[in-house]
Amino acid sequence: NGSGGVTATFIGNLLGYSAVVLHAREPLKQELCGRFMTTPGLWSFAMTEMGCGSDLQKTATLATKVRGGYLLNGEKNFITNATHSTHLSIFANLEGVGISCFYVPGDSVGLKRGETVDKLGWRESNTGHLHLKDVFVPETHLLGAEGEGLKILTHCLNRSKTLLAASSVGIATRALDLVETRLLETVRYEKPLLEQAGIRHLLARLHTKTQAAWYMACA
Repeated sequence: NGSGGVTATFIGNLLGYSAVVLHAREPLKQELCGRFMTTPGLWSFAMTEMGCGSDLQKTATLATKVRGGYLLNGEKNFITNATHSTHLSIFANLEGVGISCFYVPGDSVGLKRGETVDKLGWRESNTGHLHLKDVFVPETHLLGAEGEGLKILTHCLNRSKTLLAASSVGIATRALDLVETRLLETVRYEKPLLEQAGIRHLLARLHTKTQAAWYMACA
């Protein structure tokens, strides 16, 4: 349907899932992948905060090592699927080590959902805030190794680039379809605007650029 909101929901889900599929320990990976087959659920890729976007070096959310695992404290903002996600991949600054990534079930004690962001567009995609207060994460839920958060972030984001490019082309294609419908319905000088030579020439150029973008996305 050419919706950027639906695209954002899907990509946010894929990013959260990818962190586990690519970097979780085998027992956790097998457990979660098996669960997906019977009980689908939304994922969140929780990296952004008020003070940082993709610059994880500024992450203020803290992970403290305790017996058997870690405690997470902080706040994540502008997170896709935050209100509804049943699984989360959360980035936090592990004291004395650096940025690390953790798998956190959506029903974890201490994890609270903040208000939903009221956006100007992309309303089909849920965006919200997460509050973490002494959220316990078992050591088996650490993704990758301690301090490998930046590596995991880069790996997951790089794998999403083709999907992002293809989604952009899809949205452009849908926009052209809507424009052509509108031009066909709008009559000037006793014929639809779509039949005007100058407009058809402009549309041809736009179609050419869209097709070229699709080839580049697939390259």
